[in-house]
Amino acid sequence: MIRFKLGMHRGCGSNAVNSAISYKIKARAHESVAFERLLFMEPCARWRFLAHLPSGMQSSKIMTPHRVAGKVEFNHEYSIYTFGGLKILRDGVDLSAEMPAKVGALTAYLACEPGCHPRNDLCDLLWGGKRLTSGATNLRVALTTIRRFVGSTVMIARYTVCIAPETALWMDAQQLQAAVVPLLPGRDSGSVLGRQAVQQLDRMLALYRGDFLQGIALPNAPQFEAWVKYQQAKFRTLIYRACAALCNHYWAVGDYVSSIEAAQRWTVIDPLDDRAQCTLMQLYAEAGRMQDALQAYGRYQDLLRDMLQIAPSREMQLLHRSLLHLSSLPDATACAAMTASIDPGARRDPGARRDPGARRQAPPHHFIPRQASSA
Repeated sequence: MIRFKLGMHRGCGSNAVNSAISYKIKARAHESVAFERLLFMEPCARWRFLAHLPSGMQSSKIMTPHRVAGKVEFNHEYSIYTFGGLKILRDGVDLSAEMPAKVGALTAYLACEPGCHPRNDLCDLLWGGKRLTSGATNLRVALTTIRRFVGSTVMIARYTVCIAPETALWMDAQQLQAAVVPLLPGRDSGSVLGRQAVQQLDRMLALYRGDFLQGIALPNAPQFEAWVKYQQAKFRTLIYRACAALCNHYWAVGDYVSSIEAAQRWTVIDPLDDRAQCTLMQLYAEAGRMQDALQAYGRYQDLLRDMLQIAPSREMQLLHRSLLHLSSLPDATACAAMTASIDPGARRDPGARRDPGARRQAPPHHFIPRQASSA
Protein backbone atom coordinates (compact mmCIF):
# COMPACT_ATOMS: atom_id res chain seq x y z
CA MET A 1 0.00 0.00 0.00
CA ILE A 2 2.84 2.37 0.75
CA ARG A 3 4.47 1.52 -2.57
CA PHE A 4 1.19 2.26 -4.36
CA LYS A 5 0.79 5.72 -2.75
CA LEU A 6 4.40 6.66 -3.41
CA GLY A 7 4.06 5.55 -7.00
CA MET A 8 0.93 7.60 -7.55
CA HIS A 9 2.48 10.64 -5.85
CA ARG A 10 5.43 10.47 -8.22
CA GLY A 11 3.17 10.38 -11.19
CA CYS A 12 3.46 6.68 -11.93
CA GLY A 13 0.39 5.12 -13.41
CA SER A 14 -1.38 2.01 -12.22
CA ASN A 15 0.31 -0.06 -14.95
CA ALA A 16 3.72 0.68 -13.51
CA VAL A 17 2.55 -0.31 -10.03
CA ASN A 18 1.00 -3.54 -11.27
CA SER A 19 4.20 -4.36 -13.15
CA ALA A 20 6.27 -3.85 -10.02
CA ILE A 21 3.94 -6.05 -7.96
CA SER A 22 3.87 -8.80 -10.58
CA TYR A 23 7.69 -8.70 -10.78
CA LYS A 24 7.95 -9.27 -7.02
CA ILE A 25 5.46 -12.15 -7.19
CA LYS A 26 7.36 -13.78 -10.06
CA ALA A 27 10.68 -13.35 -8.24
CA ARG A 28 9.29 -15.04 -5.13
CA ALA A 29 7.86 -17.87 -7.26
CA HIS A 30 11.18 -18.41 -9.05
CA GLU A 31 12.96 -18.36 -5.69
CA SER A 32 10.61 -21.00 -4.27
CA VAL A 33 11.02 -23.31 -7.27
CA ALA A 34 14.78 -22.82 -7.20
CA PHE A 35 14.91 -23.75 -3.54
CA GLU A 36 12.85 -26.89 -4.08
CA ARG A 37 15.31 -27.98 -6.77
CA LEU A 38 18.18 -27.06 -4.47
CA LEU A 39 17.12 -29.43 -1.69
CA PHE A 40 17.70 -32.53 -3.81
CA MET A 41 21.05 -31.57 -5.30
CA GLU A 42 24.51 -32.70 -4.32
CA PRO A 43 26.71 -29.92 -2.84
CA CYS A 44 28.82 -29.48 -6.01
CA ALA A 45 25.76 -29.35 -8.26
CA ARG A 46 24.11 -26.96 -5.83
CA TRP A 47 26.91 -24.38 -6.09
CA ARG A 48 26.96 -24.69 -9.89
CA PHE A 49 23.21 -24.07 -9.88
CA LEU A 50 23.60 -21.00 -7.67
CA ALA A 51 26.26 -19.58 -9.97
CA HIS A 52 23.69 -19.26 -12.80
CA LEU A 53 21.06 -17.50 -10.69
CA PRO A 54 20.50 -13.73 -10.84
CA SER A 55 22.73 -11.75 -8.52
CA GLY A 56 19.85 -10.77 -6.25
CA MET A 57 18.92 -14.39 -5.64
CA GLN A 58 22.52 -15.51 -5.12
CA SER A 59 22.83 -13.27 -2.09
CA SER A 60 19.55 -14.46 -0.58
CA LYS A 61 19.81 -16.11 2.82
CA ILE A 62 17.12 -18.51 1.69
CA MET A 63 19.32 -19.91 -1.10
CA THR A 64 22.84 -19.82 0.31
CA PRO A 65 23.83 -21.37 3.65
CA HIS A 66 25.69 -18.98 5.90
CA ARG A 67 28.03 -19.58 8.83
CA VAL A 68 26.55 -19.10 12.24
CA ALA A 69 29.71 -17.49 13.60
CA GLY A 70 30.85 -14.07 12.66
CA LYS A 71 34.46 -15.14 12.16
CA VAL A 72 35.10 -18.16 9.96
CA GLU A 73 37.84 -20.37 11.39
CA PHE A 74 38.75 -23.88 10.29
CA ASN A 75 41.99 -24.32 12.23
CA HIS A 76 40.42 -26.65 14.78
CA GLU A 77 40.56 -30.43 14.47
CA TYR A 78 37.48 -32.42 15.45
CA SER A 79 37.36 -36.12 16.32
CA ILE A 80 34.10 -38.01 16.80
CA TYR A 81 34.06 -41.48 18.37
CA THR A 82 30.77 -43.32 17.96
CA PHE A 83 31.60 -46.94 18.82
CA GLY A 84 30.67 -47.86 22.38
CA GLY A 85 29.11 -44.45 23.03
CA LEU A 86 29.62 -40.88 21.83
CA LYS A 87 32.65 -38.68 22.36
CA ILE A 88 33.30 -35.42 20.49
CA LEU A 89 36.77 -33.89 20.78
CA ARG A 90 38.03 -30.50 19.59
CA ASP A 91 41.81 -30.30 19.58
CA GLY A 92 41.83 -33.15 22.09
CA VAL A 93 39.34 -31.50 24.49
CA ASP A 94 36.16 -33.48 25.21
CA LEU A 95 33.05 -31.47 24.31
CA SER A 96 30.46 -34.22 24.62
CA ALA A 97 30.47 -34.15 28.42
CA GLU A 98 28.94 -30.64 28.37
CA MET A 99 26.66 -31.13 25.36
CA PRO A 100 22.99 -31.95 25.84
CA ALA A 101 22.07 -35.43 24.58
CA LYS A 102 20.17 -34.30 21.48
CA VAL A 103 22.79 -31.70 20.57
CA GLY A 104 25.48 -34.38 20.59
CA ALA A 105 23.24 -36.73 18.63
CA LEU A 106 22.57 -34.01 16.04
CA THR A 107 26.29 -33.33 15.69
CA ALA A 108 27.01 -37.03 15.20
CA TYR A 109 24.24 -37.35 12.62
CA LEU A 110 25.46 -34.37 10.58
CA ALA A 111 29.01 -35.75 10.62
CA CYS A 112 27.96 -39.30 9.74
CA GLU A 113 25.61 -38.23 6.93
CA PRO A 114 27.46 -35.65 4.78
CA GLY A 115 25.50 -33.13 2.78
CA CYS A 116 22.77 -30.56 3.40
CA HIS A 117 19.81 -31.69 5.48
CA PRO A 118 16.41 -29.94 5.41
CA ARG A 119 15.41 -28.55 8.78
CA ASN A 120 12.06 -30.32 8.64
CA ASP A 121 13.86 -33.67 8.34
CA LEU A 122 16.02 -32.88 11.36
CA CYS A 123 12.91 -31.92 13.36
CA ASP A 124 11.27 -35.23 12.46
CA LEU A 125 14.48 -37.10 13.28
CA LEU A 126 14.97 -35.77 16.80
CA TRP A 127 11.52 -34.46 17.78
CA GLY A 128 9.25 -36.71 15.75
CA GLY A 129 6.54 -36.87 18.39
CA LYS A 130 6.35 -33.10 18.92
CA ARG A 131 4.17 -30.63 17.10
CA LEU A 132 5.77 -28.94 14.11
CA THR A 133 6.18 -25.56 15.82
CA SER A 134 7.63 -27.12 18.95
CA GLY A 135 10.10 -29.22 16.97
CA ALA A 136 11.26 -26.20 14.96
CA THR A 137 11.79 -24.23 18.18
CA ASN A 138 13.78 -27.07 19.73
CA LEU A 139 15.93 -27.31 16.59
CA ARG A 140 16.72 -23.58 16.72
CA VAL A 141 17.78 -23.94 20.34
CA ALA A 142 19.93 -26.98 19.48
CA LEU A 143 21.63 -25.12 16.62
CA THR A 144 22.34 -22.18 18.90
CA THR A 145 23.93 -24.58 21.37
CA ILE A 146 26.02 -26.19 18.62
CA ARG A 147 27.21 -22.71 17.68
CA ARG A 148 28.74 -22.30 21.14
CA PHE A 149 30.68 -25.56 20.82
CA VAL A 150 31.77 -25.79 17.17
CA GLY A 151 31.30 -22.25 15.86
CA SER A 152 31.61 -21.90 12.09
CA THR A 153 31.95 -25.64 11.55
CA VAL A 154 28.17 -25.85 11.04
CA MET A 155 26.64 -24.06 8.05
CA ILE A 156 23.04 -23.00 8.63
CA ALA A 157 20.56 -21.70 6.07
CA ARG A 158 16.93 -20.85 6.46
CA TYR A 159 15.88 -24.34 5.38
CA THR A 160 19.04 -26.48 5.52
CA VAL A 161 21.89 -27.41 7.89
CA CYS A 162 25.21 -29.09 7.08
CA ILE A 163 28.83 -29.51 8.17
CA ALA A 164 31.21 -27.17 6.36
CA PRO A 165 33.28 -29.22 3.85
CA GLU A 166 36.46 -27.37 4.89
CA THR A 167 36.23 -28.76 8.43
CA ALA A 168 39.10 -30.99 9.58
CA LEU A 169 36.86 -33.81 10.81
CA TRP A 170 37.84 -37.38 11.76
CA MET A 171 35.16 -39.95 12.54
CA ASP A 172 35.81 -43.56 13.53
CA ALA A 173 32.69 -44.90 11.77
CA GLN A 174 33.62 -43.31 8.45
CA GLN A 175 37.23 -44.44 8.78
CA LEU A 176 36.22 -48.04 9.45
CA GLN A 177 33.74 -48.15 6.59
CA ALA A 178 36.13 -46.54 4.11
CA ALA A 179 38.95 -48.92 5.06
CA VAL A 180 37.08 -52.22 5.34
CA VAL A 181 34.61 -52.11 2.45
CA PRO A 182 37.19 -51.97 -0.42
CA LEU A 183 39.09 -54.96 1.01
CA LEU A 184 36.21 -57.41 1.24
CA PRO A 185 33.96 -57.56 -1.87
CA GLY A 186 34.62 -60.44 -4.24
CA ARG A 187 36.85 -62.36 -1.85
CA ASP A 188 36.14 -66.02 -1.27
CA SER A 189 36.70 -67.80 2.03
CA GLY A 190 40.16 -69.04 1.10
CA SER A 191 41.73 -65.85 -0.26
CA VAL A 192 44.97 -64.42 1.11
CA LEU A 193 45.19 -60.71 1.86
CA GLY A 194 48.19 -58.50 1.33
CA ARG A 195 50.33 -57.32 4.23
CA GLN A 196 49.03 -53.75 4.07
CA ALA A 197 45.43 -54.98 3.96
CA VAL A 198 45.98 -57.13 7.05
CA GLN A 199 47.58 -54.26 8.95
CA GLN A 200 44.77 -51.92 7.94
CA LEU A 201 42.12 -54.41 9.10
CA ASP A 202 43.92 -54.79 12.42
CA ARG A 203 43.96 -51.01 12.95
CA MET A 204 40.30 -50.62 12.04
CA LEU A 205 39.16 -53.47 14.30
CA ALA A 206 40.94 -51.74 17.19
CA LEU A 207 38.56 -48.78 16.72
CA TYR A 208 35.48 -50.93 17.34
CA ARG A 209 34.79 -50.70 21.09
CA GLY A 210 31.09 -51.51 20.96
CA ASP A 211 27.94 -50.86 18.98
CA PHE A 212 27.39 -47.62 17.11
CA LEU A 213 26.20 -44.96 19.61
CA GLN A 214 25.79 -47.63 22.26
CA GLY A 215 23.81 -46.41 25.27
CA ILE A 216 22.48 -43.29 23.49
CA ALA A 217 18.71 -43.23 24.05
CA LEU A 218 16.77 -40.07 23.14
CA PRO A 219 13.19 -39.44 24.27
CA ASN A 220 10.54 -38.84 21.65
CA ALA A 221 12.86 -39.63 18.72
CA PRO A 222 11.68 -42.88 17.03
CA GLN A 223 13.26 -42.02 13.68
CA PHE A 224 16.64 -41.42 15.26
CA GLU A 225 16.37 -44.73 17.11
CA ALA A 226 15.60 -46.52 13.83
CA TRP A 227 18.60 -44.84 12.15
CA VAL A 228 20.90 -45.90 15.00
CA LYS A 229 19.70 -49.51 14.79
CA TYR A 230 20.35 -49.55 11.05
CA GLN A 231 23.87 -48.20 11.57
CA GLN A 232 24.53 -50.76 14.31
CA ALA A 233 23.48 -53.64 12.05
CA LYS A 234 25.60 -52.28 9.20
CA PHE A 235 28.76 -51.98 11.26
CA ARG A 236 28.22 -55.37 12.92
CA THR A 237 28.16 -56.90 9.44
CA LEU A 238 31.36 -55.06 8.50
CA ILE A 239 33.09 -56.24 11.67
CA TYR A 240 31.97 -59.82 11.09
CA ARG A 241 33.33 -59.78 7.54
CA ALA A 242 36.60 -58.18 8.63
CA CYS A 243 37.16 -60.74 11.42
CA ALA A 244 36.25 -63.62 9.12
CA ALA A 245 38.64 -62.29 6.46
CA LEU A 246 41.50 -62.14 8.97
CA CYS A 247 40.79 -65.66 10.29
CA ASN A 248 40.63 -67.05 6.77
CA HIS A 249 43.81 -65.25 5.76
CA TYR A 250 45.88 -66.56 8.67
CA TRP A 251 44.37 -70.03 8.19
CA ALA A 252 45.27 -70.03 4.49
CA VAL A 253 48.91 -69.15 5.19
CA GLY A 254 49.15 -71.71 8.02
CA ASP A 255 49.53 -69.18 10.86
CA TYR A 256 47.25 -70.85 13.42
CA VAL A 257 48.38 -68.67 16.32
CA SER A 258 47.38 -65.42 14.58
CA SER A 259 44.19 -67.02 13.31
CA ILE A 260 43.20 -68.03 16.84
CA GLU A 261 44.01 -64.52 18.11
CA ALA A 262 41.78 -63.02 15.40
CA ALA A 263 38.95 -65.39 16.36
CA GLN A 264 39.40 -64.53 20.05
CA ARG A 265 39.15 -60.83 19.21
CA TRP A 266 35.98 -61.65 17.28
CA THR A 267 34.43 -63.34 20.31
CA VAL A 268 35.31 -60.32 22.47
CA ILE A 269 33.62 -57.96 19.99
CA ASP A 270 30.46 -60.09 19.82
CA PRO A 271 30.48 -62.82 22.48
CA LEU A 272 26.98 -64.05 21.53
CA ASP A 273 27.79 -64.67 17.86
CA ASP A 274 27.60 -68.38 16.97
CA ARG A 275 29.87 -67.86 13.97
CA ALA A 276 32.66 -66.41 16.08
CA GLN A 277 32.45 -69.17 18.67
CA CYS A 278 32.32 -71.92 16.03
CA THR A 279 35.31 -70.48 14.21
CA LEU A 280 37.32 -70.33 17.44
CA MET A 281 36.47 -73.94 18.29
CA GLN A 282 37.41 -75.12 14.80
CA LEU A 283 40.75 -73.35 14.94
CA TYR A 284 41.53 -74.78 18.38
CA ALA A 285 40.74 -78.27 17.10
CA GLU A 286 42.84 -77.92 13.94
CA ALA A 287 45.77 -76.67 16.01
CA GLY A 288 45.51 -79.80 18.18
CA ARG A 289 44.13 -77.96 21.23
CA MET A 290 41.03 -80.08 21.80
CA GLN A 291 40.70 -79.17 25.46
CA ASP A 292 40.73 -75.46 24.63
CA ALA A 293 38.01 -76.07 22.03
CA LEU A 294 35.83 -77.93 24.56
CA GLN A 295 36.43 -75.26 27.20
CA ALA A 296 35.42 -72.55 24.72
CA TYR A 297 32.14 -74.38 24.19
CA GLY A 298 31.60 -74.64 27.96
CA ARG A 299 32.16 -70.91 28.43
CA TYR A 300 29.78 -70.12 25.60
CA GLN A 301 27.16 -72.46 27.05
CA ASP A 302 27.41 -70.77 30.45
CA LEU A 303 27.19 -67.32 28.85
CA LEU A 304 23.99 -68.19 26.98
CA ARG A 305 22.44 -69.70 30.11
CA ASP A 306 23.31 -66.71 32.31
CA MET A 307 22.38 -63.92 29.87
CA LEU A 308 19.58 -65.36 27.72
CA GLN A 309 18.50 -68.53 29.56
CA ILE A 310 18.82 -70.59 26.37
CA ALA A 311 20.92 -73.53 25.20
CA PRO A 312 23.43 -73.41 22.32
CA SER A 313 22.12 -73.95 18.83
CA ARG A 314 21.81 -77.41 17.32
CA GLU A 315 24.83 -76.80 15.07
CA MET A 316 26.93 -75.86 18.08
CA GLN A 317 25.83 -79.00 19.92
CA LEU A 318 26.70 -81.18 16.91
CA LEU A 319 30.10 -79.52 16.68
CA HIS A 320 30.67 -80.11 20.38
CA ARG A 321 29.73 -83.81 20.02
CA SER A 322 32.09 -84.22 17.08
CA LEU A 323 34.94 -82.64 19.04
CA LEU A 324 34.22 -84.91 22.00
CA HIS A 325 34.45 -87.90 19.67
CA LEU A 326 37.75 -86.70 18.20
CA SER A 327 39.20 -86.03 21.64
CA SER A 328 38.59 -89.68 22.58
CA LEU A 329 40.59 -90.95 19.59
CA PRO A 330 44.39 -91.35 19.58
CA ASP A 331 46.26 -88.22 18.57
CA ALA A 332 47.31 -89.45 15.13
CA THR A 333 43.83 -90.72 14.25
CA ALA A 334 42.16 -87.56 15.50
CA CYS A 335 44.57 -85.37 13.53
CA ALA A 336 43.93 -87.36 10.33
CA ALA A 337 40.17 -87.20 10.86
CA MET A 338 40.28 -83.45 11.43
CA THR A 339 42.45 -82.82 8.37
CA ALA A 340 40.30 -85.02 6.13
CA SER A 341 37.12 -83.35 7.34
CA ILE A 342 38.39 -79.89 6.48
CA ASP A 343 40.54 -80.48 3.38
CA PRO A 344 39.23 -83.26 1.10
CA GLY A 345 42.49 -83.18 -0.80
CA ALA A 346 44.40 -84.24 2.31
CA ARG A 347 43.68 -87.96 1.71
CA ARG A 348 47.09 -88.90 0.36
CA ASP A 349 50.13 -90.88 1.30
CA PRO A 350 50.90 -90.29 5.02
CA GLY A 351 54.60 -90.14 4.16
CA ALA A 352 54.14 -87.39 1.61
CA ARG A 353 55.11 -83.93 2.84
CA ARG A 354 52.95 -80.87 2.31
CA ASP A 355 54.23 -78.15 -0.01
CA PRO A 356 55.00 -75.16 2.26
CA GLY A 357 54.00 -72.73 -0.49
CA ALA A 358 50.60 -74.31 -1.05
CA ARG A 359 47.58 -72.50 0.32
CA ARG A 360 45.22 -74.30 2.65
CA GLN A 361 41.50 -74.14 2.13
CA ALA A 362 39.86 -71.87 4.68
CA PRO A 363 37.66 -73.61 7.25
CA PRO A 364 33.95 -73.46 6.50
CA HIS A 365 31.76 -72.22 9.32
CA HIS A 366 30.01 -74.87 11.41
CA PHE A 367 31.95 -77.78 9.94
CA ILE A 368 31.31 -81.31 11.25
CA PRO A 369 34.02 -83.95 10.71
CA ARG A 370 32.87 -86.84 8.57
CA GLN A 371 34.01 -89.56 10.94
CA ALA A 372 32.39 -87.88 13.92
CA SER A 373 29.09 -87.14 12.20
CA SER A 374 28.50 -90.81 11.52
CA ALA A 375 29.12 -91.75 15.16
